[in-house]
Amino acid sequence: MPFFHAASRLDRPQLRTVGAGIAGGSILGYALIAMSPEDSTGSATGWTSNLAAVILLSVMVVATVLLVGLRREVYQLTVGAPRPGNQDAMASVEATRRKRDEARKLAVKDPMMARELGIGNPQLRQGYDDGGLLELNFATAEQLSVVCGLPPTMAEQVVTSRATLGRFLHVEDAIVYGQVGEEYAPLIRDRGIVIADR
Repeated sequence: MPFFHAASRLDRPQLRTVGAGIAGGSILGYALIAMSPEDSTGSATGWTSNLAAVILLSVMVVATVLLVGLRREVYQLTVGAPRPGNQDAMASVEATRRKRDEARKLAVKDPMMARELGIGNPQLRQGYDDGGLLELNFATAEQLSVVCGLPPTMAEQVVTSRATLGRFLHVEDAIVYGQVGEEYAPLIRDRGIVIADR
């Protein structure tokens, strides 16, 4: 059974063949014992009994040696190391973060180009991937809820505070004047951007 378990966990079909071979050897050993003649005490005896003992002992030794390395691989995969699918997901998140960082740097260096590329404005993007940034000076309450995860009432408060101020000069303005709680502030900092008006 450990070989069949390892085959499914590690995606190695050949381990099923090994498991079947181990099982076949065990069955052969027990069958030889059953076929062996018995002595006066009822114990199996003769050459078939000796052969069965050799086969069963060999099965135990071989299986134990093979499972030492396999067990380490199976449980490291389960407990310690991310699965390949998880690694792909993590790499995708890291790539998106890099895109947001690059877009922010471009917005500081060349605000006009950032506006033309539609950075932070999902409706005006010109094929430039900004990693999902949202320009807080143009964002609707609905966009703040969807992109930054704000509750609707809090998103409305951010929009209202922006109208009162005229515009946000920094991302922190949306947090402070919009009365965004600390549980949501990291989302604004991560996804929000304010492009300079120049």
